[in-house]
Amino acid sequence: YVLGLGTLALIALNVNGAVADYSNWPTYSVAYQAGFSPLQDAFGHSAYLLLALAAGTVGAITIVSEYSSGLIRTTFLAVPARRSVVLAKIAVTTAVMLTVGTAIAALSLWLTQAILSGHHAGWSVTHPGVFRAAAASALLVPICALVGMGIGVLVRHTATTIVSVVVG
Repeated sequence: YVLGLGTLALIALNVNGAVADYSNWPTYSVAYQAGFSPLQDAFGHSAYLLLALAAGTVGAITIVSEYSSGLIRTTFLAVPARRSVVLAKIAVTTAVMLTVGTAIAALSLWLTQAILSGHHAGWSVTHPGVFRAAAASALLVPICALVGMGIGVLVRHTATTIVSVVVG
């Protein structure tokens, strides 16, 4: 639920920025319109700050949740190779978060550019730098989750780990 609702919320934040720019477009100066980058709406700063916090927290919880509940003992009894357990968690978390990041980047780009194209302000994926920005946006999610996991491995306490992810 967290990933689904978070994805929708982040896309909604980006679409809201595009709708605001679309509505205000006639009031923008010619100089502002000429220098306008529609990628600012597709990959908005506030949305991606929230995304980094959410992904880092999800990554942290994948590691520390077993420590806080005591299930880590059962996990290591079932699979004594600790590195295999951690590597499996890393692989699954990375795959899931990369999928989420790709969905957010693709949908945000597609929706915001469709909105802005009404004023001929949107860019296509073939425009220089757009694909690179979308790829970087998609990769941000698993990287933040892996950072959260790394902090979780070091700290092993839920509250301290999440505070460290948020502050860091």
